[in-house]
Order: sequence, then structure tokens, then C-alpha cells
Amino acid sequence: MKFLVDAEDRARRRSPGMGLTTDANLNQNIKFFGQDWSRQRAMILTVTHLHEHLGQLIAYARSNNVTPPWSRQQ
Repeated sequence: MKFLVDAEDRARRRSPGMGLTTDANLNQNIKFFGQDWSRQRAMILTVTHLHEHLGQLIAYARSNNVTPPWSRQQ
């Protein structure tokens, strides 16, 4: 499904930026949507936002009779 490929591609492009975050710089301020945010706050928002989209994708897939891999019977 194209939407899953697109979602994975977007997540992959965001990952390198998250990899720049360390314990030492979690409280460092960065520009996030034009505002000063700590890296930690930006990461929490990003992860929870992606979690919301994952839930939407699972609901969409199931409504189209697509069973997520972790729910498939072997």
C-alpha cells in the first residue's frame, strides 16, 4: 500500500535529526515550528504525533480488511 511506503519514507527522513539528540543536549533549545523548544519537548511531540498516525493507519488498514503483521495467525 502506497500510504505505508510514504509513511515509512517520512519517518526515515526524520530519524537522522533525532539521532543528533543526546542526554547532554536534551535541554538545548532548538527552533521547532518557528518557536524555541527544548530538544526533549520536540522529540516528545514528534513521537506522540507519529503514534497518533500509526493508530490511524492501523484503523484504516483494518477497515480495508488488511490485517497488521503482528495480528496475523501463522
